[in-house]
Amino acid sequence: MTVHVPCRCRTVIRVRWSRFLVVSASMTETPGGAAGPAELTRDDSGWTTLRTDQPGDYLVRGRVWGRADA
Repeated sequence: MTVHVPCRCRTVIRVRWSRFLVVSASMTETPGGAAGPAELTRDDSGWTTLRTDQPGDYLVRGRVWGRADA
């Protein structure tokens, strides 16, 4: 799933937290340039929170057995 984040901020993603979720900068060009480092954490309700250091497009996906699922 690609998530567009317009700010340097924390964004709740309506996906249940899993230790198998990973985030990376999207390979697509964004108006503000390349997306920077990001982190996924679990909020108090069990949803996933995406913390970004700069605006951009981020790719959130599941990873199982050391491989990223498409």
